[in-house]
Amino acid sequence: MATLTIKTNNRLRDIIRGCELTRKERLEFDYLDDEQIEMHPFVRYQGMLHDLHEFTRIEEPSQIPCNSHQQSLQGWWGVCNDSYFSGTLVRYVGDCEQVVMGHYYE
Repeated sequence: MATLTIKTNNRLRDIIRGCELTRKERLEFDYLDDEQIEMHPFVRYQGMLHDLHEFTRIEEPSQIPCNSHQQSLQGWWGVCNDSYFSGTLVRYVGDCEQVVMGHYYE
């Protein structure tokens, strides 16, 4: 069985609302109209802007494709899979205006 590795620096990152994005950044999310994007939550992580609504809630760690690692994912709120063996993790902190981001791979 492969080992699940999670990398995070546990840095708190502020959630960015759509109204704070530049015009160019807003164009990346053309599936949101002008009204929808205003209060939509985003976060900057590893040089990219992530739409927090693209993350799937981890209700049960078995939702992760490499589900043999359920204990390793305890405490993470959601995941956005990059591949069958890797993805980006998010954990909301405090009043849900900040998040901790991480990356997992097997």
